[in-house]
Amino acid sequence: MMASSTSAPAARGARALLACALAGCAASGPIELSVDLKTDYQAGEDFFAVRVELLDVAADEAAMLARVDTLPEGDLLRGARVAELTGLTTGSRVVVVTLLDATRDTVASRRTRIELEQDTAITVLIGSLCANVVCPRDGDDADATECISGRCVPPRCGTEAAEECGPPACDVDADCPRSVDCGEPVCVDRECFVRPMSDRCRVGERCDVRTGCARGLCDEREVSCDDGIDDDCDGLTDCEDPDCLGAACDDGARCTEGDVCTAAGRCEGAPVECDDNNDCTDDSCDEGMGCVHEPNEAPCDDGVWCNGADRCAEGTCSVHEEPPCERFCNEAREVCEACATAADCGNPVPGPWGTCQYASTCAQTGTRTRTVMVPACTDGACTFSSVQESEACTRSTNGVSCGTTTYSSWSACGGFANACATSGTRTRTRTDRICGSGTCGTRNTTETGSCTRTAPPDGTSCGSGRVCCGANNCVALTSDSHCGACRVRCAGSLSCRATGTGGHACRGCSTNDQCRAILDSRATCWNVNSPPAFCNCQCPSSGVCANGGCGAGFFCWACPGQNFCSPAGGSC
Repeated sequence: MMASSTSAPAARGARALLACALAGCAASGPIELSVDLKTDYQAGEDFFAVRVELLDVAADEAAMLARVDTLPEGDLLRGARVAELTGLTTGSRVVVVTLLDATRDTVASRRTRIELEQDTAITVLIGSLCANVVCPRDGDDADATECISGRCVPPRCGTEAAEECGPPACDVDADCPRSVDCGEPVCVDRECFVRPMSDRCRVGERCDVRTGCARGLCDEREVSCDDGIDDDCDGLTDCEDPDCLGAACDDGARCTEGDVCTAAGRCEGAPVECDDNNDCTDDSCDEGMGCVHEPNEAPCDDGVWCNGADRCAEGTCSVHEEPPCERFCNEAREVCEACATAADCGNPVPGPWGTCQYASTCAQTGTRTRTVMVPACTDGACTFSSVQESEACTRSTNGVSCGTTTYSSWSACGGFANACATSGTRTRTRTDRICGSGTCGTRNTTETGSCTRTAPPDGTSCGSGRVCCGANNCVALTSDSHCGACRVRCAGSLSCRATGTGGHACRGCSTNDQCRAILDSRATCWNVNSPPAFCNCQCPSSGVCANGGCGAGFFCWACPGQNFCSPAGGSC
């Protein structure tokens, strides 16, 4: 922790000292002393105050001349003013610079001895490489009480006696060792320091130049209750801190579990549950081994009745007394049974027949099955095996429908009673799918239905000498109701007679009016002078008119002797 010249005031003081030394002069008035500090300890983290003390060591017992407490800011590896002492006198002096923590305990300290003869400026170097160094060490001079770059030097090591410091530690940064992973070695005033690089640490940590990555400033509460660290800097750690009440911890005992911090400030847990649920072991907890399960010989039950009473051995229920049965033991009923032959076990026990199964709808033969339990005696024990028994079964399916009924188209209307009929019949084929003799076949039947047609024209022939007169009316043209033509009715004294020329007409008239009442206004009573006279239909020649006094479908025929009504196709 070498004292060296830095900063403008320090430079001015050094130049004044040099000028005075060249001239061989001494200060004639009050003297000023400026003290600068260079350190790799972090203000506000590693220390919270810098104390500068000036001691007079000329007398037998050092006397305090001045003391200043301050907290510098900025990059302390570049240097910072920590004291400006004025009104001093000449003499041998010791400057003590001490870094103090939050409780005013010493973090690090450096003593520098100077001869104060004029205004002076010194720089005190305090480095982390001296954190664990106690000077002097074995082999060092007795007056090597101060540390710099990890080596012991005398207090005279400083700006007035650089030769007292021995060889410098470095010329460049690469000459310095890496003491912590998060620190970067740097060479300052030819001595080695560590520049902390906290960005190399985890979140919530900082780089401590003495120990590496560590937790930062004091937390408001104890963070961990099982690490021995005083997180909130209240002098209490882990369960001793009230912040940890109820927090998980470890009391170090193997026979407790669920350890938590109690109100008494201790880490306490509940006894460990060592029960292994094995009746054949005695369970306990040993602080050296944890849970211990010692085998016992207690009575037990392996769940099997037929092997006799049980007891424990070697941690299992494995020792059995004499079995309860001489021959057969029924484990299910926990009774002893015995047999010599299958007959001792009873008769076969058949189950109910199942439903008869047929191959198709029309099949008349099928099979059905049932389960039969057949007893047997094996080594004195009755056992049962199941076998399937089958038998044939039958049914009658004749006439049973085995498909959909279909129909053909209707035939034409026919089957009329005569040529004049309007009501007839028609037929169609019905096809049914019916079981017969175990197979599905077809059966055709004829269905008959009624139908109608339009009535034929009057005069249509419907037999020998007969014609249609209206629907369903086949008549002979020889009656008084239909004389020679349909609906020519011979009324009163008139009667239907043959004309002698192939037709019939109403005969026996005496006046034209009688005939015109039968035919029309053109009709006449012909041949009145030669009775019986005929009703004449009056037409000039055969077939010249479609009516001529005759009804629809008839013609007036002109024949020798008379004209008369007759169906188409008549002749004289």
